[in-house]
Amino acid sequence: QLQLAAPEDAVALASPLLTDPSSPVRAAALETLGASGHEHAIAPALESLRDDDPLVRTAAVEALARLDLRGYEGRLKEFAETRVSRAAKDRSLAAAIPANGEATGLLRDALMDRGRKHAITAVSVLALLSQDRVAIRTALDSLGSAEPRQLANALETIEVSAHRPLVRPLLGLWEPAPAGSDIFPRGAWLESALDDEDPFIRSCAQFAKAAREQGDDMAHTRTSLSSMERLLVLRKLPLFAELSPTDLHRLTSIAEERAYTDGEVIATEGEVGDESHIIVSGTVRVVRSDDGADVA
Repeated sequence: QLQLAAPEDAVALASPLLTDPSSPVRAAALETLGASGHEHAIAPALESLRDDDPLVRTAAVEALARLDLRGYEGRLKEFAETRVSRAAKDRSLAAAIPANGEATGLLRDALMDRGRKHAITAVSVLALLSQDRVAIRTALDSLGSAEPRQLANALETIEVSAHRPLVRPLLGLWEPAPAGSDIFPRGAWLESALDDEDPFIRSCAQFAKAAREQGDDMAHTRTSLSSMERLLVLRKLPLFAELSPTDLHRLTSIAEERAYTDGEVIATEGEVGDESHIIVSGTVRVVRSDDGADVA
């Protein structure tokens, strides 16, 4: 209904919703601002580019794409430069982390994933200033492709169509992070990650630190798995291979660890299934009834 209001009224009513705790509400408010076409919608949409939630940042870019941005080119470029700097820092920090060990590998991947998100936001904003906006947006949608040629074509389109001096350093984020970079002094990568503003990156760093201190015995010091150890289990499974460390972290927050005694029934044929089971250790025997006799 907000979108049916006069443009100035839509802006006045939607702008306060940009601080709502619900990210879908913030995204919907940005959609209203974009639809208004009003100049006063530009400032709150620009501010929403800094939102921590990717859904909201995407909505902010889409809102800005519908507004007249003449006179705002400098602010957009400044924002993109900040995101480029953050993306480059994440890649440099990831490159400084040793490539050995599952825990350090998780930290490296988490940093590279965050760097890619910063890069995508930067390029999305730069696309607003480009005449090839549609081509860049299409290329951004292809960055998640597992097909090497499609990914290469997407990166080439971005480099040619966007602001080349800014985007060229970002393209390396879609290549394997080089290990053992000397950009950070020896051991400083861990201190930097432990002091990161992102709670998830800090958790990954603490997990990597514990792994370095306890070695291979870390996973055997408790009878149950920690959240990070569950994450390592999930990321080895083909079913979850395409998920980022952040997405897997969300999954572990709703996963439940259970222990079963020998011979205990986990599920019965015919009952409604609303769970998936992942066997971390032990074995499961599947038995069906055939003419009254159990057949394994």
